[in-house]
Amino acid sequence: MRRATTTKTSSATGGRKSAGSSRSGSTRKKSGKKPGTFRSLWQLLTMTFFGRVVTAILGLALLVAIDLYAVSFRYDLFFTVLGIEAAIVGVLLWIRFLVWTRPEKAG
Repeated sequence: MRRATTTKTSSATGGRKSAGSSRSGSTRKKSGKKPGTFRSLWQLLTMTFFGRVVTAILGLALLVAIDLYAVSFRYDLFFTVLGIEAAIVGVLLWIRFLVWTRPEKAG
């Protein structure tokens, strides 16, 4: 069985709800803080086309630098390793594309 809800008002406020309460009656503090620099930068890099391009370029540069360091600047081995990495990424992107475009099951 449901119980009837009652609203208690204080005589000091004259029957008005406080400014901090919402329609559901719960109170929530309003934060006056602005988002931090890291959060703003993260949103810029992940939610805009320009940010995604910059992130991709930085990631690719980091990958190439790590590969060059790992193979001790032997360029024949560097291009082999880079080719294997590109093939793996291509296969993973193809699988992601196939899963993403898969028709939904009816029923």
